[in-house]
Amino acid sequence: DDSGLYFEENGEWRVLTAKNGLPTNIIFSLIETGALDGSVWMATLGGGVTRVERSNWATFTEANGLPNKTVFAIAENSPGDFWFGTYGGGAGHFEKGNWKVFNENSNFLNNFVQCFLTTENSKGEKIVYAGTDRGLAKFENGKWNKIKLGTEKPLNEVWGIYETESETGGGKILWVATNGGLIRSENGATEVF
Repeated sequence: DDSGLYFEENGEWRVLTAKNGLPTNIIFSLIETGALDGSVWMATLGGGVTRVERSNWATFTEANGLPNKTVFAIAENSPGDFWFGTYGGGAGHFEKGNWKVFNENSNFLNNFVQCFLTTENSKGEKIVYAGTDRGLAKFENGKWNKIKLGTEKPLNEVWGIYETESETGGGKILWVATNGGLIRSENGATEVF
């Protein structure tokens, strides 16, 4: 079985699996945090999320406050401030050791979250975009709003979100990968590729 997390250490490849600490062998995404501890978070199929900090392991599941044990996406807003996109449970926000769940019951766009983008608005305030099975949502000023990008095609499944600096200077370009194509949005103008 070739499942698990492969990593290179001192020129040698090693693998982490359910046999040596992972809750499951299937990992959807991972991130290294901006914290000084160099911890890595892993999103798994059916095993929640696992944080590895040096040789210390911690797994978070529904018992800890995670909205669903299958996690597709992880994003770090700032050290100690994380977003988790789940399969059927919505978005989980973990900040300063506390969980908050955003799902269809709390006016969140959809319970299936595939991706996140953390960034700042023009005022320098933190914002979070979430890509779901029913489109794009933005968390700003403490609440979620559905984003309409002005495309003729309906924006359904969002699989990736990325941001680049505008070539004209001063602004940002939002790129959204969807089941209907790649969307480029800049200053209210939208193109679909």
